[in-house]
Amino acid sequence: MIPPDDFDQLLPAFLDLPVYPPTVDLDERGRLRVRAEFGDFKGHVPYTPGEDLRFLDWSVLARTGHKMCRRFELVRHRRLSILADLSPSMRSREEGLRDLLRLFGFLGLHRLDSVELVTGDKGGTESRLFIGATDYERYRETVLGLTLDGGPPEIAPEEDRSLGRMLISDFQPEEEWRARLAQLRQQGHAVLSLFPRLPVEAGDDSTLWEGPSMLRDLQSGENLSVAMTPALYSNFLEEQEDWEMRMGALSKDLKHGFMAVDLPKAEHRADYEAWLPFLARRAETRRFTTTNPFAAS
Repeated sequence: MIPPDDFDQLLPAFLDLPVYPPTVDLDERGRLRVRAEFGDFKGHVPYTPGEDLRFLDWSVLARTGHKMCRRFELVRHRRLSILADLSPSMRSREEGLRDLLRLFGFLGLHRLDSVELVTGDKGGTESRLFIGATDYERYRETVLGLTLDGGPPEIAPEEDRSLGRMLISDFQPEEEWRARLAQLRQQGHAVLSLFPRLPVEAGDDSTLWEGPSMLRDLQSGENLSVAMTPALYSNFLEEQEDWEMRMGALSKDLKHGFMAVDLPKAEHRADYEAWLPFLARRAETRRFTTTNPFAAS
């Protein structure tokens, strides 16, 4: 068991704020969690052969000797599906990626009914399901045990098109991701794409001139030593802004959501305000048609 750290101590503070994981479709019952298999209890009906035994009320059977089945009002299961890109190019964002996965998983398991973690590895795509707040520790251990030597997850169509799905990636190589997102939209599905910026990508140049900057190759994940100059850095920021605008325009055209947000610096990692830009601040969310689905009401 991996002992808790400062970030774990921070997570419960989010439960006191009106924040929800993105793409979540809340029912009219609002913020109350429900048992998705059953819903709200409505009464008993006599048992008939072939009935699902999960609905048999054993307490009534023990008390009266009669087989009675419980009936429930159907309530939609509320799940957040988190798709994590584990390509080597994500190693430069590794700590931030794990924190984001823990943040959204914690909120999903406390606010909703379940969280699905979908990751790509060398053998394909792996899906893990976690149910309820008591399953967070298992989720946390899984996230901290992930290795970034795989690839992007396959985004399979879902029968329930209102299912909340969030993709965390650096979207490299770009053309491959453009094709993936376009195919998903052709199938009638939407996803929120989240690009976590590193400080250097957010315009923080305070340490760039102290010597060679250690960057990573986007394809191989290998370290590169780059002698950054003000002109080179300025060009890099312009390219970065242009790329984000292209991704935002593409996502808007495809009816997906896209947002780029700065990862907090290490010294702000335990400050919940530094993570608020990653969260939706409204209790009700809409199908994404803009590039800023997180805007506060």
